[in-house]
Amino acid sequence: MNYYLTFFENVYNTIEKKLHGKKADKLFSMFFLVSFLLAVITIQLNNMGLLPMKLSQLVPMDHLYAIDLVLSLILLKEFMDMIFALSYSVSRAQRKQLEVLSLILLRSSFKALPDFNEIDTMGFNKDNPVIHLFTYGFSAFIIFLIILLYYKLQNIPMLSEDNEMNSFVATKKMVALLLLLNFIIIGVFDVLHFFMYWEYSASFDTFFKVFLFADIIIVLIALGYGQLYVTVFRNTGFALVTVLILVSLASPKFFQEIISILAALFAYALAYSYNRYCILCSIEPGKKPGLS
Repeated sequence: MNYYLTFFENVYNTIEKKLHGKKADKLFSMFFLVSFLLAVITIQLNNMGLLPMKLSQLVPMDHLYAIDLVLSLILLKEFMDMIFALSYSVSRAQRKQLEVLSLILLRSSFKALPDFNEIDTMGFNKDNPVIHLFTYGFSAFIIFLIILLYYKLQNIPMLSEDNEMNSFVATKKMVALLLLLNFIIIGVFDVLHFFMYWEYSASFDTFFKVFLFADIIIVLIALGYGQLYVTVFRNTGFALVTVLILVSLASPKFFQEIISILAALFAYALAYSYNRYCILCSIEPGKKPGLS
């Protein structure tokens, strides 16, 4: 590997060691808990009229916003883990995308019910938030089941030679480092926007767009290592899954849930078909199949 790849890999490894692992997870867990409790207390103080006038205008009255806050913070952490997964394998990063998508749907189910006091006055129609709570939650559960099946698939590496594998991983870490920089910028603006207006800006699709370009970059980089057609097709198909996720996030209710489930099914079918092909044909990773 050249000097630049080694440098970026060392920087990436240092950051990953600090932000990814059991010690970091405990710190993030404590941060989420404290943030949730502070949000609940602040909202309760606002309901009791104990906050200053300027602050009370920014803080919501509904305690469910505290759940929205903590789920948003958890999603930011999951996006970061998705970046780290990219350096291990494309398939692992794809699976992490589905995990993030399922959490976005769960978050949407909570956002669909803004006030418990309004439930008794709601009619049973397509605009009833309770219906959207169920459809978002159920679609997240379906994707959760698909992810469990995804975990059972054997992880087949794309390259067999150690020197090629090390070089490819180092290149992916460099791409992941750029993704991490974009993520930090987007995340900082989102958190600032939330605490200023108590309203989370819908920037999940923005990061998925950035991740889509990263998928394409990985596909193009992989071509330089003599990848098989089936591997190129799989990686490009994974990029299409990211497009489907983007479409689902931009779609109206009901369509969003359907497209999300279809995206998860497509990702699993793609990974399953690729693995079965490699196993049945006994293809050594990175090698072309012989002609009979």
